[in-house]
Amino acid sequence: MPGERKHLDYYDRKFIEHSLDSGRSYAFISRKVGVDGTTVMREVKRNRIAREGKVNVRRRRNICTRRTWCCERDLCGTGCGGSCKDCKKADCTMKCAKFEPRQCKQLEKRPYVCNACPYVGSGTFCDCQRWFYDARAAQDKADERMRETRRGVNLDADELVAMVEVVKPLLKKGQSLEHIWSTHPGMFPVTARTFRVYIENGILDIMTIDLPKAVKYKKRKKKPAEPSLNPLYDGRTYDDFTQLAGEEREMVVEMDCVESARGSKKTILTLMFRKLGFQIMILLQEHTRAEVKHALDVIEESIGLEAFRKHLGLVVTDHGHEFNDFDAIESSCLVEGEKRCRVYYCDPNRPDQKGSAERNHAILRTILPKKTCFEALTEEDLALVASHVNSYARPSLGDVAPVDLALAVLPKELFELLGIEKVVPEEVTLKPSLLPHLV
Repeated sequence: MPGERKHLDYYDRKFIEHSLDSGRSYAFISRKVGVDGTTVMREVKRNRIAREGKVNVRRRRNICTRRTWCCERDLCGTGCGGSCKDCKKADCTMKCAKFEPRQCKQLEKRPYVCNACPYVGSGTFCDCQRWFYDARAAQDKADERMRETRRGVNLDADELVAMVEVVKPLLKKGQSLEHIWSTHPGMFPVTARTFRVYIENGILDIMTIDLPKAVKYKKRKKKPAEPSLNPLYDGRTYDDFTQLAGEEREMVVEMDCVESARGSKKTILTLMFRKLGFQIMILLQEHTRAEVKHALDVIEESIGLEAFRKHLGLVVTDHGHEFNDFDAIESSCLVEGEKRCRVYYCDPNRPDQKGSAERNHAILRTILPKKTCFEALTEEDLALVASHVNSYARPSLGDVAPVDLALAVLPKELFELLGIEKVVPEEVTLKPSLLPHLV
């Protein structure tokens, strides 16, 4: 339907050329191509090409529009003194810089080209300048215009400098372009993607390596783990989890651990509230089952059994040795014989089944890189890290920070226990410089 197309392609232009050669109307062409008639008219007038008409050599008629009042003399330099427009020996139009060819009046109205002109087809002499629509030439001109509009920076110097002055300090804090743009709506004259292109093309004094995720890390070597209990996971597999109702699965919490480099037994236990995009972090003194149980017990004692069941009642984790004592994880520490949650285990080698936690770990690792030793890490440090990570706006959440959603849903006792607070967007830092004593 007319109005639904954005750009004409080569096949559309080929059809236009064939239709003009056949003398078809613009209304017919617009219906077949699927655009408005004015679009076809603009396409033809903008992309037509000029070709000189044939000159009647026998008559040597001067076809310049200025012929009647032209006073040019001695263009050939022979000193004859006669008027060049009346010269019988040479065609003055070939030497005069002021020559303007006579235009055919038929070109002032549709179809604006000579493709179907009867004089062209019959071979009759026509000394006017001719205009033709050629699909290949039209496509080349359209492509060049498209490239030209994307070349360089479409901003004045003041706009560019003002934008860089805002963005550059925030990039040094580890913030991504998407986060910066989402927390400064309407402030920048270009999109984050365009700004990234400026960086990649070397237009700005910002390097690509300054962008988050520009550097990839090697895979970390595994350390000897605590011996496995080899439990039977009947009823707790990921397939069992997928059989739950959709609303119930949305409230799942993804549990995982972030390990220290060599030199420390300390580990970070993370609990990711998938629906909220909010991840809490708890410092474990050792990477063991007992420490995981103790951390969950502390949370339950702080918020109560009912709140634990409501917000952490469904847990998905991996087959790590620290998580395979599901009885200890599920059993309440407040009411003997009661369960506080249900645990389900991902399939082996399927980290994507708890992908929200894994993606958030990538943000966490911008502050605590994989070669960081956690021995000097304190609970206050981890609270600061969690505050900055959860104050980082997410496009998947509609450019809202997870902490904003969590503060409206989760118990305030949980925030008091873990010391997590909201950080204003301009102060969010996702660099190791947030904890300089660990660098």
